[in-house]
Amino acid sequence: MKIKILTTTLIILLTACQSNPTKSPSSYLKYIDTNQFDQQLSQSMQQDEPEIEIETLSPFSSNNIPERLNNWLSMITQNGGKVKTEPAEGERVLGTIKLIFNSIYNLGKYEPAAKYDAKLIYRRNESGAAMIEKVIFINR
Repeated sequence: MKIKILTTTLIILLTACQSNPTKSPSSYLKYIDTNQFDQQLSQSMQQDEPEIEIETLSPFSSNNIPERLNNWLSMITQNGGKVKTEPAEGERVLGTIKLIFNSIYNLGKYEPAAKYDAKLIYRRNESGAAMIEKVIFINR
């Protein structure tokens, strides 16, 4: 019995002491529909960040992805990368959401996305529409 209590206490102490690594400024960006966002994301990708998390200030429907962000995702799919959707923590999975990305005019600023995959984190709103909360670019 004392061994169980000691083991449990040790596990709790070790877990409590775990540090959460802080993300570098280039691996965590906020999405704002500006050229500056494109520049920051391009620079982050050129630094070969293993993962770049993009927080959306205003979640958007998976059927209405902003054009600027869609350009990045299109570059990924055009270069053999994968773009998938994933439920946010605590979200019930109600089915698979398919995203179709159109081929677009390729501007040089999107080329760094060629070596990344992307994960779109969504949560369903009251009407059942999947609203993208976060986009994570993952270096392949």
